Amino acid sequence: MTALQQAVEHLIAKIQQAKQTTHRVMVQLDLPIQAELIDWMENQPVFPKFYWQSRDGQEEVVALGQVKTFTDPLAAEKVIHDDQRVWGGRSFDGRTDRNRRCLSAFFFLPQLEIMRHGQTWSVAINLGDDYQKVLDGLA
Repeated sequence: MTALQQAVEHLIAKIQQAKQTTHRVMVQLDLPIQAELIDWMENQPVFPKFYWQSRDGQEEVVALGQVKTFTDPLAAEKVIHDDQRVWGGRSFDGRTDRNRRCLSAFFFLPQLEIMRHGQTWSVAINLGDDYQKVLDGLA
């Protein structure tokens, strides 16, 4: 069993025991510091897909799927909890004559986040209203 499979098993157990007020579960992930997650992310069938790394290289995140979407980060701040983050951004030319189909902004609260802070990896699931749907997605 891979480190990610073990982490998913731990997440499933935590979700099964979670109260209805639980909004996020997280477990440590045993990965090497130099793990190549972009290729792994590319092969996942869920959207959106988002990769981010801090300029100093100390933080790295892969965010997959969406629990909620927003067109304004201020709207997101009103509904997310302190330990949750939304990902996305603003378009340089969205909804202009040059690019009418592109949204001017898109932010999302991901279903799954794989994060590295320094040398420590973790994986988190943001829970929506339907825990069973989350469990089915992890199975």
